[in-house]
Amino acid sequence: MIETTLNVVGLKEALRELNSLDKKARRKVTQDFKKIVKPVVDEAKAKTPVAPPISGWGRKWTDKGRQLLPWDGTIGQSYIKARLSTKQPKEYGGYVRNLATFYVSWSGAINAIYDMAGRRNQPATEQGRFMIAGLEAKKGKSSRVLWPAYEMNRQEVEKQMQLLIDDLMKQVNRNLVLG
Repeated sequence: MIETTLNVVGLKEALRELNSLDKKARRKVTQDFKKIVKPVVDEAKAKTPVAPPISGWGRKWTDKGRQLLPWDGTIGQSYIKARLSTKQPKEYGGYVRNLATFYVSWSGAINAIYDMAGRRNQPATEQGRFMIAGLEAKKGKSSRVLWPAYEMNRQEVEKQMQLLIDDLMKQVNRNLVLG
């Protein structure tokens, strides 16, 4: 008789384990998560300006070979997505990366600049200071899109996520016991 023991400690491990046991159930977790955070994604897209948010962002601007501007909010809106990660957390230079399991992201350099400019460090250039001042005057302090969208839907998202996570853990435990 061979005996094996499997300990599922965290959420990422539970998702990986569920994927190995029942791929359909794992895909359903992703679908359910996307439904739960849909109000956050929709609100974030609604908060994204279609027209350039400040003067100058309507002109072409390239940085290190990448074209960041002109601003096109409809393209920016398409980069707001609900995501799920089962990657192992890793440490790089004292910072731990890949901690989040369920999250909403807004990819793209200019989108990150729009949302978060002025949050941390003081800009190194006068143009940077003017840009942040313009964004703060017209669109408020950072975060301008994602965090406010989450805050508007926080209670319901947290309640539904707790139910989803509880159900996920039950499925994994049930499959481990039965399988």
